[in-house]
Amino acid sequence: MKNYFLALTALLISLSSCQVIKTRTAKAIDIQNNGIIQRPTIADLEVSSPKVTGTATSVGKQTIETIKNNAIGDATKKANCDLLVDPIYETETTGGVTKVTVIGYPATYKNFRPIVEEDLKLIQIGSSKKLNTSEIKPIKKRSAIGLIVGGIIAVPTIIVSYMMYYY
Repeated sequence: MKNYFLALTALLISLSSCQVIKTRTAKAIDIQNNGIIQRPTIADLEVSSPKVTGTATSVGKQTIETIKNNAIGDATKKANCDLLVDPIYETETTGGVTKVTVIGYPATYKNFRPIVEEDLKLIQIGSSKKLNTSEIKPIKKRSAIGLIVGGIIAVPTIIVSYMMYYY
């Protein structure tokens, strides 16, 4: 009976500790700084019209950039695309949990080819343009609980002060 109890306890402990953790890694090398000369490759970018939305919520102590990247990953996975064009982020933090929603146009790389002289003019035009971006100031939402608690404390205090002054 004692061995049966120990076996059952060990089984319950092993089943309760099962957790699935998925990770994905990729290797990258910066060929520009390693003395490797590569012939430039160019590709067309096909942008789709309907926008796609992705969301991500903070897990532990993640940076806002990590959460934004996870939201982009969610959106590109939903749309089966390579990147988002003109992404717009909406961030909401409640009780230490940050939720990021991203909306953008899904885009896919097509027609990879070696660069030719005609492409250089297009690259020069694109690199000479500056993009002006601005970030909207965060809106702090006030909780109704603070107003209620403040009212519960303030109203009796005002009444008592009034009564003490006039009586």
